[in-house]
Amino acid sequence: MASSSGSTAIIEAATARDLPQVRSLLEQHHLPLDGVDAHVRTMLVVRELLGGPKRTMELLNSLYPISSRTLVGRLRDMEKDR
Repeated sequence: MASSSGSTAIIEAATARDLPQVRSLLEQHHLPLDGVDAHVRTMLVVRELLGGPKRTMELLNSLYPISSRTLVGRLRDMEKDR
């Protein structure tokens, strides 16, 4: 399991959209790499929604270059997991 400072570094790399860095940090902490891109996108969506509800177009603009198809898929997956 990643330490708290390791988790912080992973989240910071994800926020910066530095996927190679995220992969490297996950490998360092012996965490699974399966679905890294999907997890990073989900973290980015959650980060955007922490400030309150947003319309889909607001999310798309703030999460560019994530496509609308990818965003809607992430939102649906998150809603199912609720």
